Amino acid sequence: NEILAAREILRAKASYDSLTGLLNHEEILGILDKELARSERDGACVSIIMADIDHFKNINDTYGHLVGDKVLRNTAEVLKECVKGKDLVVRYGGEEFVILLPDTPLTGAVILAEKICNYFKNLNWKRKDSSQFIGPVYLSFGVARYRTGESMESFIQRADKALYKSKQDGRCRVTCEADREPEFKITAAI
Repeated sequence: NEILAAREILRAKASYDSLTGLLNHEEILGILDKELARSERDGACVSIIMADIDHFKNINDTYGHLVGDKVLRNTAEVLKECVKGKDLVVRYGGEEFVILLPDTPLTGAVILAEKICNYFKNLNWKRKDSSQFIGPVYLSFGVARYRTGESMESFIQRADKALYKSKQDGRCRVTCEADREPEFKITAAI
């Protein structure tokens, strides 16, 4: 039926980022919601890695948006190659990606983030059209593990805070939620 086929095409277009071919922000929220419910039910570990391309605006400003788009597409491809099984890479927005890691403890997520970070450190990007090197493209990472009973928003926010701590500390690094300083300290009066 042509109407059903057209509906499927529209649904697919709405679910995927047209530039990178990755699932988009809206789709990850639905999938993450299901994974967190499964975690609550079965006690499974769920971790996420938030990744952001460092100084992406400079790439666009220096080489143009077409090169910036290619960097986004290639970054998405590399990230997809680094995950396996039920793990998912999603374009969260702009130059930010989320890697959903069902059944992965925090230590496993940190190891994966470090591996990806080091892989990008050793890539030297070259334009196909001119063979001009554009230099390295670095990523910063924030890693968090779901805590039983917390909201999805809180979980994502903790990973996001860890990501921005990586950026504050010099970029091209991994920060785990556990590496963060407490937001406040409780002191006891004696």
